[in-house]
Amino acid sequence: MQKFLSLIKVRFAWLFLGIIVGFFIMLFVSLIIPKQYKSSIQLYVTTYSFEQNSNTALVQSSEIIAAEKLANTCSVILKNEDILQIVADNLTEYTTVKRIKESLNIKVVSGTQILEITSTTNNAKLSVDICNTLAKIAPLKLQNVINGVYAKEVGNATIPYYASSPNILNNSLIGAFLGLFITIIIVLLIELSDNTIKTADTFKKHFNIPILGEIPSFKE
Repeated sequence: MQKFLSLIKVRFAWLFLGIIVGFFIMLFVSLIIPKQYKSSIQLYVTTYSFEQNSNTALVQSSEIIAAEKLANTCSVILKNEDILQIVADNLTEYTTVKRIKESLNIKVVSGTQILEITSTTNNAKLSVDICNTLAKIAPLKLQNVINGVYAKEVGNATIPYYASSPNILNNSLIGAFLGLFITIIIVLLIELSDNTIKTADTFKKHFNIPILGEIPSFKE
C-alpha cells in the first residue's frame, strides 16, 4: 500500500492530467449531443360505474383492482399507430408516427388509476404538443375501444425550460473519474513492466555480488 501511495505521489502530474483530459472530453461530448426536452401529462382512467360508486362509498377492492388493470390496458391502446397518426395530424409541427412512438413513455403511476404520458424530443414545444394532443383525443378513442371507460386529463403539459439530457455536470464528472481510472491503470502497467534497477536494495535482491560504490545524484 505504501509503495502504491509513493507511486501515486511520483506520478501525480499524470493523474491530474488524466482527470483534466477526461473531464473536458466528456464536457465536449455532452455539449455536441443534441439536447432532449421532456414533458408530461397525467390522465385519470376508470369506468363510469367505478366513478359513480366512488361518490357513494360503495367501491369494492375488486373494482379497484379492475380499474388499475384497465389503466394498464389503456396505456397499450394509446400506443396504437392509428391513434398516433391522429396525434401527428393534429400537431402544428410535422413529425412522423415513428418519431412520436419513439418519444412516448406511457406508464401507470403505481397503486393508482393515473396514466402518466411522457414525451421526450429535441424540441421542447413538440414534446408538449404530443402530450397535450394525445391526452385530448384519448378519452374518445378509449371509449371507442372499451365500453364504459372514463378518462379525464389531469392538468396540462407545460414547456420545459431546461433540457432533461444530457446532464453536462454528471457526464463531465464521470469523464474525470474515468480519466483518473485509466491513468492509474497506465501508471501501474508502466511500473510493472519497468525492470530497471533504481536502488542498491533492488540490486542486492537480484544479484548476489557486493556493491563497491554508488554514484550520487546531484540535483541543482
